[in-house]
Parts: sequence; structure tokens; C-alpha cells
Amino acid sequence: TGTENLSKTSNYGANVGFRTLQTADVNAQLGLAYNKLSSRQPELQDDFGDFDNDTLSSFLSLGSAQRQSPLFWQLSANYNKTGREGNRGDFVSKRASGTAGLPLLPSLSMIVRGSYDDNDNTSGYANEFKSYGVGLEYQFGLASRINVTQNWATRSVGAQQQDIDENYLAAEVFLAPTRRTSLSYSLDRRYFGRSSSLQGQYNLRFLSVRLSVREDVQTLSSFDQLIEDLGIFVCPDGAAQFTDCFRPPTNNYQLGTGESFRQLFNTELELSEELIKRRTAAMTVGYNKNRLALSVMLSRSEDEYVETERQNNRNSFSVQSSWKLSKHSSLLFNGYYYDINYLTDEREDKNLSVEMGLKRQLNENSEIKAMLKRISRNSSVDSFDLTENRIWLSYTIRL
Repeated sequence: TGTENLSKTSNYGANVGFRTLQTADVNAQLGLAYNKLSSRQPELQDDFGDFDNDTLSSFLSLGSAQRQSPLFWQLSANYNKTGREGNRGDFVSKRASGTAGLPLLPSLSMIVRGSYDDNDNTSGYANEFKSYGVGLEYQFGLASRINVTQNWATRSVGAQQQDIDENYLAAEVFLAPTRRTSLSYSLDRRYFGRSSSLQGQYNLRFLSVRLSVREDVQTLSSFDQLIEDLGIFVCPDGAAQFTDCFRPPTNNYQLGTGESFRQLFNTELELSEELIKRRTAAMTVGYNKNRLALSVMLSRSEDEYVETERQNNRNSFSVQSSWKLSKHSSLLFNGYYYDINYLTDEREDKNLSVEMGLKRQLNENSEIKAMLKRISRNSSVDSFDLTENRIWLSYTIRL
């Protein structure tokens, strides 16, 4: 259930998505997904043993296409349910938010906003947050804006579920000085206190840079299966590795059927159904020209295990690359370094994973790949030190 423990695991799912054309007056997106993860007790018994998780998730987004329209509005909602066996209980997360604006002056609008946030594991971790607010938004340039709102909120936290009323200021900033550059920042509040997020991007023809800061609550296995959506490479649905993706030829690339913008594939999966609150900051650089495709990522995450009162900090650096040897053959190299500081257990691990190999496309629907991989861990607790060599041979067919 980590790098060193072998465990029989199966993971499968399905998803469906819908979105309107970018030229539509009203933008709409809808997504539904189901995933089942089953893990048997590993060779070295851990604290969890067998577990089976069924995850159902959905999201909906609706809104006016132009923020500068006479009356603009945005609505979004998502629902996530992870079924867990045993005493932990199912985890259900529901979030919704809405914003509407009415122009007062050519560049000044009055806005109203509301939000709802509910997280419940049915066994003691239940948190609900509701807010509404009113404020002003100043718009400038082609798409830039700044708004500030006064908000009133009610939150119910913990087993006693006592309502707490509060008021606070929230702010949102979106800057787009050029078509290639944008930066967004929001300062708000959730049930656990102040919440902030940051997104930035810079695009050239062959080079792109993304910056992301976010926080969320989910089971650990669900986090590690997420593909970080930093929008550098276009990937077909079901893509399982970096080499399946490509850099869009222009900054205004229109996604085709079954395509989406994605970036990071986390290959060091931690199998655990524990519930954690994670705050992550990441910066990614993507490059694609001639024969070379390259992705470099720096990230830091802070994990709080809300059911067992543990804390971990992780710093990581990853490189994913592909060099075309010919029309149908590629040389692959991936490197992944991360250190984890287990604050509660007074333990720190430094992990390194390096793999390289060849991929050969046999025809339009199948390919074969051979990889060599070396994994090492240097821990402050000697019993957790590890060195391992692996050989992978895989055959992929697309039906």
C-alpha cells in the first residue's frame, strides 16, 4: 500500500462529460464519474487490511459567456460520495456556489454571491457552511476584474453541530494583461476557516508555465488518483501516462471529442481510505518541440488526517519526458523525488523513483512498452529504508 508493500489491487471506472461550444451565449459543463477501488491486505499487514471504495462524483457549471454582459451570472455545483466499509463510514461532499452582477457604471457592477459547503463521514466528522454576500466589482481591460464583498455565514462544525454565525470580507482578483498570461486569486472562507486559491498561467508556442494553490478534503486514494488539471497538455480520455498526451499547437486550441487538458500522472499511489484535508501548491513547466516532450513539476502539500489527528508535509519534484526516435518509437524517462515529513510520528523519508525505457507503436490501436525502474527510500527510521528494482513489460490495445 505504498512503495514497499505489494498488494493485489483493482481499479476501474467510467465517466461521461458534456460541454457547450465556446461561442455559445451560455456556457455549460456537466460531468458524471464512477470509480471502484479494491485493495487486499498487503504482504506486510498495515492498519487497514482489505478495503473497497466506490466513488460517485458529478459536477455542473452554468453561466453567461461574457462577464461584461449587462447581467452576468455563474452557477456551479459538485457532489462526491465515497463508500467505505467498516467503522469509517461513507464520505459525502457537497459544494455549490453562485454569483450574479448588475452594472452600475460602465466599469463598475454590484454583485451578489452565495455558497454552500457540506462534508460528512457519517461517524463524527460533519461540517456545514452556508454564506451569502454583496459587494462591488470593478472591470478593466478585456477580461480583468477585482471584486470585494461583505459576507454573512453560518457554520456547523464537529459532533455537536452547534451553529456559529459570523461575517467576513471576501475578495477575488482576475488579471489577464495579455492573451498569453493570466493570474487569478480568491480569498474566502470555508468551514475550517480562511480559504485561498491561486491560479496562474503563461503560454508561448512551445513553452507553458502553470501555477496552482488549492485545498480540499477527500480520501487519500482519491487524491492520489486525481490528475492535476494544470492545462498544459491535451490528453485523450482514459490516458494513463504522459506519453499519450501532446502540447496544443496554438493557445486557442479547441478540444476535440474525448480530449481534455491535463498535466500530472501520479505513479506513486498510496492506497488508503483515510480522510484527509490537503493544501497543495504546484508549479509546472511544459515544453514540446520537434522530438522532445518535457514536463517538470515542483509541488508542496500539507496533509491533515482528520479522522486520526496526524499530519504530513510533502515536497516533490518530478520530470516526465519523451524523445521520438522514429515515427513509431520513443525513448521515455521519468524521475520522481519526494520527501515526506511525518510530523506526528517524528519520521522523515526521502524517496527517489527513476525509470526509463522504450515504447513502440504497433498500429493505430496498440503499442508495446518495456521499462526499467529503480526505487529507493532513505528514512530517519532505519527499518523503513528500501531499495528495489523493477522491470515492466506492457501491451496496450484500444478497442
